[in-house]
Amino acid sequence: MSSSTKNLKLILSSVINGSEKIFITGHMGVDFDSIGASMGVACLAEDLGKEAYIIIDDEDFELEPGVKRLLDENKRTKEFKIIRLEEFKALLGTEDSLVIVDANKKYQVCVQAQLEHFQHIVVVDHHEPDSYTIKTPLAVINTDISSSSEQIAKVLQCMKVRYSSLAANAMLAGIGLDTSRYKKNTTSETHDAAEKLILHGASTKFVNKLFLAEFETDKKVSNLVYNGSLFENYERGLFEKTRIAFTLNRSNPNEIYRKEELAKAADKLLDYDVDVSFATGYVKPGIVSISARSLGDVDVGKIMGMFNGGGNPRSAATKINTDDITIVEASLRSQVRSILAHDTSSKADEDKHVYVKV
Repeated sequence: MSSSTKNLKLILSSVINGSEKIFITGHMGVDFDSIGASMGVACLAEDLGKEAYIIIDDEDFELEPGVKRLLDENKRTKEFKIIRLEEFKALLGTEDSLVIVDANKKYQVCVQAQLEHFQHIVVVDHHEPDSYTIKTPLAVINTDISSSSEQIAKVLQCMKVRYSSLAANAMLAGIGLDTSRYKKNTTSETHDAAEKLILHGASTKFVNKLFLAEFETDKKVSNLVYNGSLFENYERGLFEKTRIAFTLNRSNPNEIYRKEELAKAADKLLDYDVDVSFATGYVKPGIVSISARSLGDVDVGKIMGMFNGGGNPRSAATKINTDDITIVEASLRSQVRSILAHDTSSKADEDKHVYVKV
């Protein structure tokens, strides 16, 4: 057992045992990793004899079809108590604690206004912390691990917690999502965690179906990748070069995307001769999102941090309030060009921030 898993096990066990109820939430715009890790924590809480509630409040986000299928399956089985924000407010007591998974920033969670009312707050995440990270001594943020689902799956395994096939499928999907189906962020421990989930009832056939793209989604992603991409090469030393892809919908820049669609476009670009990719699009009128991916040499987490976003070296994102998406991309391209020209290690100045003026 790694020291990170051991530490997380001790923190979760202590907090859950010392609380009356456990509330669990991930980032807004729930994805496979946040719901998978949430279900895993709920299994642990219930194994320790505590009530557990998963808070999902995504009025501003359209659910991915695969995530919706998992939630519909839970409606059928009634295995997990999944509630909205208003229901949570009515249930919150003075001896209740919160576990946040797959996020560590205040603005990423729907309960940010209620954080001070919890007895304890545990953060379980794999994204880089920054000045917006929730202040709690009970944070286990491991940027070397594939996903929060892997973090929680390891804890369940070492504590011999029994969990259903629904939870196992959700956690396996979470690992699959954040590793781009085991193409990145993957170690032998990642494969071991996935194998244990399969032994506990996860079905690779079911999980693969969760990832099947709907026709319209696939068409939008393909349009971004094949019709909207610009490629730039940057020399780094005598024999090295970095190839960067920037994509947005150039024929219809105001088109609205789900953030998951932008993430898929950024992931898809890494299948080609590309080291780093940035997919940019509106997620709501007046709100532009950038999804960034890297094979590893360029730290996109720090680049997105310069735009008040975040993530880890290989996967990151940000949102910017603006009515002119072309200015966002121009600023991004300029910043990336500056970083790679002046620092061959691509380590961005952590104290410098870029603000897009519209």
